[in-house]
Amino acid sequence: LGILAATDTHNATPGDVEEYSYDGWRGVEDATPAQRLSTDSSLVAAIFNVIASPGGLAGIWAEANTREDLFDALRAREVFATSGPRIRVRFFAGWGMSAEDLAGGLASAGYEKGVPMGGILPLPSRAGESPTFLVEASRDPREAPLERLQIVKAWVQDGVARETIVDVACADGRAPNPERHRCELEVVPPNLEDCSYDADRGRSELRGAFSDPDFDDTQRAFYYARVLQIPTCRWSTFDAHRIGSPRPPGAKSWLQERAVTSPIWYSPSGS
Repeated sequence: LGILAATDTHNATPGDVEEYSYDGWRGVEDATPAQRLSTDSSLVAAIFNVIASPGGLAGIWAEANTREDLFDALRAREVFATSGPRIRVRFFAGWGMSAEDLAGGLASAGYEKGVPMGGILPLPSRAGESPTFLVEASRDPREAPLERLQIVKAWVQDGVARETIVDVACADGRAPNPERHRCELEVVPPNLEDCSYDADRGRSELRGAFSDPDFDDTQRAFYYARVLQIPTCRWSTFDAHRIGSPRPPGAKSWLQERAVTSPIWYSPSGS
C-alpha cells in the first residue's frame, strides 16, 4: 500500500509525535524525563529509550475525508509518510510535463499529464524520451522550515541494487549543482544549549522539476520524493534540558525530520 508511517506505543496517543513534547511509549515505565533518559541495566532503559522515537504519521491524498475516499486513496497508493511533522508533499511523473507546469498548479498538470505517487508510468510514446517528475512540499507551520527537496531513483543492474539521489530544490533559492545534482547547502545543527535554530536557513515551501538524464526505457526502476527539514533537537535533548541532565550516551542529539512519498514505478512491460 505504498509508504506509510505511524506510531507504535502503549500510551493511546496516536498523532502525538512531536520531539519537543514526547512523553514516552510504555506508560508508567517511561512517563517522566528522568525515566526516559535513564541508562541503567534494564532492557527498556538501556536500549529502547535510546533508540525510540515519538513515531510518524501517514499522509493520504484523498478526494474527501470519508472512509470510502480514504480507502480508495490507500488502494491507489497515493500516500506518503512523515517522521512526525505534518509536512505535506505531492509527487507526479509523466512524459508530457515540464517545469512550467509548476506555476499552473502541480496537481492539475500532474493528473492531466501524468501519474501521482503510487502510480505506474505508462510506456513512452517514442524512443529516447525521459519522464519528468514534479514535486512540491510545504512545512508544518508548528515545526522548522524545509531544507531541501529530493528525488531518489532505485533500480537493479547486473543483479546489484543501485540507488541515486538528486536534489531538486534548495532552501537558499539557488538551483542544485548541475553536475552533482545536489544543493550546495551546509547542514547546520541546532543550538544544543537551548534547541534554537536559524529559521532563515529554511523555506516554508519547496517545489521543483527533474528529468532523468540517465533514463533507460528498457530498465525497470522506481522513483520517490523526499523532503528534509532543517536540523532540530531530538526528544532526548529536550528532556535533558527540562531536568538539567546530561544527554544519554549513544543517543543522537539532533535529527532532520522528513517526509517520503510512495514510489512511482516504471517497467518496460508497462505493468
